[in-house]
Amino acid sequence: MDEAIRVLIIEDEEVWRKFLAIKLDQLGYTIAGEAATFEDAIKLLSTTEYDLILMDINLNSRGSGIELAHVVNQLYKKPFIFITFTPDTMIADEAAATNPAAYLQKPVNATSLRVAIQNALRRFSDPAPGPFVHSTAEQDFFFVKQGNNYKKLDWKDIVHLRSNKNYTLLYSASDKKEYAIRSSLSRTHQLILPDQFKNDFIQVNRSEIVQFSYIEELRGEDLRTSCGSYVVTEGYLDTLKNRMNILS
Repeated sequence: MDEAIRVLIIEDEEVWRKFLAIKLDQLGYTIAGEAATFEDAIKLLSTTEYDLILMDINLNSRGSGIELAHVVNQLYKKPFIFITFTPDTMIADEAAATNPAAYLQKPVNATSLRVAIQNALRRFSDPAPGPFVHSTAEQDFFFVKQGNNYKKLDWKDIVHLRSNKNYTLLYSASDKKEYAIRSSLSRTHQLILPDQFKNDFIQVNRSEIVQFSYIEELRGEDLRTSCGSYVVTEGYLDTLKNRMNILS
């Protein structure tokens, strides 16, 4: 089973720490730890296993998150995302100079958070990421963790989403392998799958959702793709037939 991506939350306001923890859990990420002060954050950075950091620019004092970002860059070489209310110009310039992997403004919604984390992992995986560019556009890719590495997958290559207890298994046509993310099937479809792909995936039974472009044939209740077959149960059959323009 692929590992969940672990995220540190460094935020001095408890309400925002809880808010971010809930959003991260909904998106299938694991909370590696939480800190509310610069001092606690320093301890956490050196004693905890994590993949990236969500960091408030101001930790009890103006710009202390920026100071912490310099420490992360010098000692830990991990991607971090700044989260804050709209800063003044001076702080914004200082924050950008630390080369954050992404930047978010409060309040953070699930889509923006997912996009920022995927951008962070992409820049961390790229040996020459270039200068920081703030973007909230949804991507056509995502990352899964495998050991100490991050595997980039394209949504267009995903044939199916399959429920497996607390995980969703995603089968990639590009390498004919199945990958796991820590999320239920419904949450994966509603919160993790980008909006531009939602209509491309159609549910065929309680535990499987198939990307429509891979469908080749429907024989009775047997749905066939180039990568395998699926049983279409009664509650989903009419919707599938309508999508396939089957008239009878």
